[in-house]
Amino acid sequence: MSVQNKFSNFPLCKKLSESAKENVCLGSNQSSLIAVVDDNLLIWSQEDCCFYAQHLQQHDSVVQTLSLTRPPLWSVQSISVNKQGTGVLLVGRRGVGVVDLPQRWGKHYTFDGGRENITCRTEYIAERFLVCHLRIAVVAAQWHPGSANGNHVVLLASDHYLRVYSLRSRDVPEQALAISVPRPDSVFSRHSSSSSSSTDATTAKFGSSVLGEEAVDFAIGAPVVTAGVQKKQDVGEVENSADAAGLFWPVFVLYANGDVYHTYLTLQHRCVPHVPHPAAQVCTTRTSPCSTGVYHTYLTLQHRIRSRTVLGPLVLLPPREDNYALEWCSVCCVGEGGVGSILVLATTGGRLFHCVVMPPSVTENSTSDEPGEDELKLTRSLSRLSVAAPLVSLYVYECVDLQLSLCPDQANSPWPFMLATHHSFTNRYLVLHSAGVHTVTVSLVDKLRNFTSTSNSAADGLNEDSECSVEHLVCTQALPSAAVVPVMGATVWCGGSVSSLVRSVGACELLVLLSSGTLLAVRMPSLLPRLPSPLAASDSSTKTVASPCEDMETIVHRLLQRNVSQPLLAGSSSLPPDPVEALDLTNRTLSTLRSQYFAPQLAAANLITHRVRVLQGQQRTLDVHIKELQQQQQQLMHNIASLQKQLQLAKEKQESIFQRLDQIYEASVRRLPGLSSGERWLQKELQSVQDQVPQLRDDLQHLHTKLQWHDTIAQMKSSNTSQDFDDVKLSQNQLHSLKETISLESDKIAKLVSRFKNMKKNLEV
Repeated sequence: MSVQNKFSNFPLCKKLSESAKENVCLGSNQSSLIAVVDDNLLIWSQEDCCFYAQHLQQHDSVVQTLSLTRPPLWSVQSISVNKQGTGVLLVGRRGVGVVDLPQRWGKHYTFDGGRENITCRTEYIAERFLVCHLRIAVVAAQWHPGSANGNHVVLLASDHYLRVYSLRSRDVPEQALAISVPRPDSVFSRHSSSSSSSTDATTAKFGSSVLGEEAVDFAIGAPVVTAGVQKKQDVGEVENSADAAGLFWPVFVLYANGDVYHTYLTLQHRCVPHVPHPAAQVCTTRTSPCSTGVYHTYLTLQHRIRSRTVLGPLVLLPPREDNYALEWCSVCCVGEGGVGSILVLATTGGRLFHCVVMPPSVTENSTSDEPGEDELKLTRSLSRLSVAAPLVSLYVYECVDLQLSLCPDQANSPWPFMLATHHSFTNRYLVLHSAGVHTVTVSLVDKLRNFTSTSNSAADGLNEDSECSVEHLVCTQALPSAAVVPVMGATVWCGGSVSSLVRSVGACELLVLLSSGTLLAVRMPSLLPRLPSPLAASDSSTKTVASPCEDMETIVHRLLQRNVSQPLLAGSSSLPPDPVEALDLTNRTLSTLRSQYFAPQLAAANLITHRVRVLQGQQRTLDVHIKELQQQQQQLMHNIASLQKQLQLAKEKQESIFQRLDQIYEASVRRLPGLSSGERWLQKELQSVQDQVPQLRDDLQHLHTKLQWHDTIAQMKSSNTSQDFDDVKLSQNQLHSLKETISLESDKIAKLVSRFKNMKKNLEV
């Protein structure tokens, strides 16, 4: 973990420090008033009721003030930005608001091109409902992760309803799910007469909070697709979209007494998988709950609000004697979501429970034997106390006790907690409280992902140690006498150009906002998996026998792995620290740094130095071997050159030998008494030519005679006078036939001449 002080002179921090109030009163819930939108830092100011924004990579950029058209009249506890970066959700106990962020453009991609004062449109969710029902408060609110345009908000109220609102219709929920049901035989839900007023029913609804039956937080996991979901029929409207069919978002609602309720949310108007409850009825009253205890939807809005069954409370396994009797405050979901995901439950005392969402076992539904029938009856009787029989259970495989403060007396003091996740990491979450910030890396998430992506034969990896890794990043309660500087929020900033590969090695930063206006930047630890058996710092000087299959990186990681982390200390500057306490804190800090940081790093450096020396010796040996190989290569090249010359000489000698062999063969063939096949063929050709010679002579004599006759006719024609020539007149037919005869005779003469020439050549040969 490395600390960077580059935000010490940040203009936005200076502006917040001037207007901030130290030693603010701690509320019942942890605040989160900081967010990052495209490298733009966004901080909510409680004093000015506006946002302050500044570009993180440009320290000299202007501090932008984002004023609201309708500032909230209540205190804002947390802010969150949707995944599109177009809106900010303001969450408080008395309301939920949505701020429309201006567009980002310009050189540094700032809000509205870097204009200093910007007015943003502000609208509120369920404003009329919350104003008319003063007893109902907002427990938590989040953006719906399944909204394509980022315009759906999920709101959990103290009336035990989980509602989904759209920004297009902010006063009317699109969905309403009843979470908790008062017990029919409880004193808080009994009525004196059948004609009890709605006020008494409402009092019965809120009376359960006395015993801890009050919702404190909810979490939305990653979407899951199940075969059972696709087989259910649509409710309200028929959805024909094949792309989004069967896509559901699991929701876990945590109550202060430890009850966890489970349901699914979807924006496709499809019915989620549930177990039919016999008491599920629609009441005709507008504001009061049904007599059976199941909260109803509003009758006038029945065509828009779809009520679904909520499962719970879920069973926590393995069972304990105290039944996990703690005060619970926050919940989050990490991993792939759905069955097999990791659900994190936090208590106010700093204890975290990592639970695996388990599917129902087959043996639980067996009713063939008599004990199974008794169990079924017991389940039916217990189902009257909850909304529906749970289909899934939570297996608590790990419990983590956080050190909230460095003060021994206040280490286990109750603090308001907030669990936060970030989209850049699926196996990590942040723990925010007034005394500091922790980050927890759950290694079981990666093992479950590998297990689900491979065959069942690879289940041996789940039997290994899956202990999580906890890092204490920031501590604001280091001295008992010092005033607490509450943490007002924290967010992860990875930068716009940081890839997912770079994020895994610790390139992201954690930005922590304190109530004094100070902004701390802490480098996030790397996402390396935690090894099962790390080396202790005291044994770092001893020799370690590593497995031959382990590489150097694994061995170094094992040495650098630590069990205790040293956080960044931040305190109040109003009172000077006690010298004795400061000395004790310094000694403990130095001891932690020596044992958990310096000693492992020294051991790793010694190991790396030893490894470098070994590699250098191997390199020298390889250099000598390379020189020998180079000499052998040169010798081989010399031999190759000599062999090429010898090959060329051998080819020349071979050609001369071939020529001599041809001459000898020809001479031997001539001396043979008989004729060869070629000579016999030539003899036959000459004999055939000799047989044709008399006929050719007669033809040649005929041609000579005919030529002489033509010459005589020509001379006679030339000697006659022109008059005599005029007396000879031929018709056109005679001239045509004469021309044809002459042409034919000319062709024959040409053929005979060419044939005669060929025969003459053959006779000469």
